[in-house]
Parts: sequence; structure tokens; C-alpha cells
Amino acid sequence: MSEHGTYDGEVVNFWEMDENRKRYGTYDGSDLVLNSSSLGGANGTVFAPSAIGKPTLQECSTISGGAWSSLVVAPQLKAGTSYCVRTSEGRHGKLTVSKLSMCEQYLEDEDDRERFTGDICVLEVSFVVWK
Repeated sequence: MSEHGTYDGEVVNFWEMDENRKRYGTYDGSDLVLNSSSLGGANGTVFAPSAIGKPTLQECSTISGGAWSSLVVAPQLKAGTSYCVRTSEGRHGKLTVSKLSMCEQYLEDEDDRERFTGDICVLEVSFVVWK
């Protein structure tokens, strides 16, 4: 999954993990929601940080209820970080952040550049959903 274009906070991207397909325009049935400041779970999808580098089905299925969250904010997203996922259909999976780039906005003066550290510009993740 590679998402581009969340430059102004207006573009939102949706992904249905159980069916491995992107949804356009609506999050109905989606599991992942990417916006300019976070990666979120939709329709009951939740994330839990992995204690080990590459989580297994065994690890993800034994995580307690309080460790799950429906939102991972931009400052918590780092390339190489893995998360356990419980999808909208109750399946467990793992999601790994492959690449993360924050957006830069160039102001009218070329020498004056401001970086918005809260805005995700490019987020690439890979995921596996176990049955």
C-alpha cells in the first residue's frame, strides 16, 4: 500500500484489509483510514504496537483489550515499526511501516521554507491478514 497526496489535509485514503483493496471516497467497509495526521482504524479496526520486530499471529491474538487503539498519530509512525491489527471482520494481522515522509510547504519566498511535522505526505505500509 502506498499512499500519496495528503498535502492539505483534504485528501483521505481508505483501505479494506480483509479484501486487500482500496476504497475511494468513503470509508464504508474500510479498515484503514489515512489522513494528514494519522493512520486510523475504521469500522472497529484497532492497532497495538508490537513488542517484537515482526509480530506473529500468536502474539497478536494474545494482546489484552487495553493495549488496542483505533488511532496511530503521525509522531508514533516510524519506518520499520510494526503493529498488530484486528480488522473490522475480527481477523488478526500485522502492519509494518515501510516508508514515512512528512510534507513540506514552500512559502512565497523561496528562501523561506516551513515544515509541518504533523502532516503525512507519503506513507507506505505492508500488511498481512491471517484467517
